[in-house]
Amino acid sequence: MSAFGILASGLTATQTNLADAAANLANRNTDGYGALQAATANRPSGVARPAQTLLEQTGLRPDLLTGNGVAMGPSALQWSASIQPTGIPTNLAVRGSGFFVVTPSGGGVAYTRNGAFTANAAGQLALPNGAVLAGLHRAPPGSTVHIAADGQVTAVSPQGTRTPLGTIRLAAFANASGLAPQAGTLYTATAASGRAYLQPATATTLVPGAVNGSGVSLTQSVTALIADQTAYGATADALKVEGTVAQTTDSLHI
Repeated sequence: MSAFGILASGLTATQTNLADAAANLANRNTDGYGALQAATANRPSGVARPAQTLLEQTGLRPDLLTGNGVAMGPSALQWSASIQPTGIPTNLAVRGSGFFVVTPSGGGVAYTRNGAFTANAAGQLALPNGAVLAGLHRAPPGSTVHIAADGQVTAVSPQGTRTPLGTIRLAAFANASGLAPQAGTLYTATAASGRAYLQPATATTLVPGAVNGSGVSLTQSVTALIADQTAYGATADALKVEGTVAQTTDSLHI
């Protein structure tokens, strides 16, 4: 790869890092947000001069290698284990690495660490973005939803009649950092994350009346943003120099 190509790949990688850092800072107070961490790696080196190349009858070795720039992969995700009490009985936090299974407003299945659930007009436990907690019956009109520490959900009528609505299930993944971010704090499974393994919530994995905090570290995000801005400026300057050198070289060949 040419020097220009190597620098251009580095500039693209830095742009991705800057976008991730900006998104993290914007969501530092968003419940259940998974902090983005750009995945970068050096591409395999190319061979500029094979071993045993002759120079004045002398075999040169080993191979002379040249860089091939930076390869980008999907950004990895990191969630917080912090639990913040809210005093709202229908809010839920996960203790451990599980995810709530929800049905987005547009249908389908998604997963989230955002447990800011409240009962909606249809008797469902819903997030502010409209996604509803999956696997539960609707509460009868006028009833209050009660969530036990073991994940059992019950509707209680004004007369005290209790109606079981189901048990909250949590999803686990072999590689949760491989989930794909969707709108808000919703995520979907990918080949990298593996399929979801569902299991009933228990008193050791569920915390009613609380939510999981954001996975963003303010200090780390600001430090990364400054470093990426510096790297972006340095790479852009190097590209300008490379362009000037290329133009000068071309003019010498005329």
